[in-house]
Amino acid sequence: MRKYLLGLTVLVALGGTAFTRGETRTARRLVTYQFIGSQLADADEPEFWQEAPSQAPSCPSGVNLPCTVVTDMDIAEWLDGKSDEQVRSQATTKRN
Repeated sequence: MRKYLLGLTVLVALGGTAFTRGETRTARRLVTYQFIGSQLADADEPEFWQEAPSQAPSCPSGVNLPCTVVTDMDIAEWLDGKSDEQVRSQATTKRN
């Protein structure tokens, strides 16, 4: 009887931890950043990017400059280690 109770106690304890030990994942929010610089040399600098309003900004046509970036990171983190050309090529939209 003692083995049965001990086994039941262990089973309940392990079963209870199965519901509390899992990783809690928080959903990351996608953010649209808009490039406010006027030359490609500014594209890798966080101060030339601002968080866009909830509606996606319209970008004039063109391919010379990045226009927006959609990411779940802070813009400085997204830009880290990228060249101006990489920022332009990886931008969500582009403009002149």
